[in-house]
Amino acid sequence: ELELHAQDVETALRLRKASDVAAQSLSAQRYESASLAIQDYVTLDEKHRLTDRAKTYAGEYTVTQLESSKKALRATLLQEYQDAVQSSNLQTLGKLTPLLQRVQYEKEVVALYLRFLKGVLTQELSKASSASPPKTGNGAAATTEPPPYIPMARVYNAAVTILRHHLPMVSHCLYRADGDAAVVQLVNVQVEQAV
Repeated sequence: ELELHAQDVETALRLRKASDVAAQSLSAQRYESASLAIQDYVTLDEKHRLTDRAKTYAGEYTVTQLESSKKALRATLLQEYQDAVQSSNLQTLGKLTPLLQRVQYEKEVVALYLRFLKGVLTQELSKASSASPPKTGNGAAATTEPPPYIPMARVYNAAVTILRHHLPMVSHCLYRADGDAAVVQLVNVQVEQAV
């Protein structure tokens, strides 16, 4: 009983700290700190540490404030993520993906990231598959078509480059929503179509 009591006190203190940090960070637009605070709250909930006694010790406003901070942070981050997908801003996507994972928005992020990646793939694979005719010795373009394995090799090389660039982050941040498998499937389908 003493162990459980001590655990509830510790949980209450963590809840209060997370609540304060989340609210202050959100109002100051420090989304990294806010997402870490919300992640701590989510972890406590997943470990079934939010007992009635722990919530009473923390104060009734604490969990309510955490829930409203979580909701506001999710909405803000998701909107920024959608904007980054539309503008193909890879730097912002790389910054926001881990934050959205912390607030349990993996499925939504996977769908948006796949939309972004499909646009990148379409552009890169189309560039790779449009093989220009090889140059002759005098600098003029040859009139014969290049063998089909040349553009095919370019398509495969472009696909491997894209996978190397995007798969590590997706595997690290979106594995719970099978983001890595979805990326590989998307690349596979796009490569088959291009070839």
